[in-house]
Amino acid sequence: ATKFNSERGGKIDSIISSNLDNLPPLGKASIFRNVDDEYNAVAVVGLGKEEVGVNTLEMLDECRENIRIAAGIGARMLYEVGITQIIVESFGQSEAAAEGAALAIWKYDDHRDKEDRDPPAHLELLYEEDKEGWERGCV
Repeated sequence: ATKFNSERGGKIDSIISSNLDNLPPLGKASIFRNVDDEYNAVAVVGLGKEEVGVNTLEMLDECRENIRIAAGIGARMLYEVGITQIIVESFGQSEAAAEGAALAIWKYDDHRDKEDRDPPAHLELLYEEDKEGWERGCV
């Protein structure tokens, strides 16, 4: 997010700074339109508390789960406003981000008429730092 923001001249920070009371908690998102010419919309999603760690009682890596939730919520919100080319940040865990985003936009349309189907969404990893993990998560 820091790299993306700096490449946009700090626009994301300035938008968020003017909306500090509206920062999304885990599982909630805000969409900002016309951030620059390259991106029609940017979803800013709450990741929850930092360094949540592993829940030993549930046998669950809560950090990865929060990333799945955030990537899924952001991808779904963008898809619901008609964006089908969705670029997802890895959040440092590209496999978990891919899992969340892919599951959130998946639709079973086989029994619908072709003309009634929604256009399929295409997911990409922003800054391809862990392409192998991303591909594993998409599968």
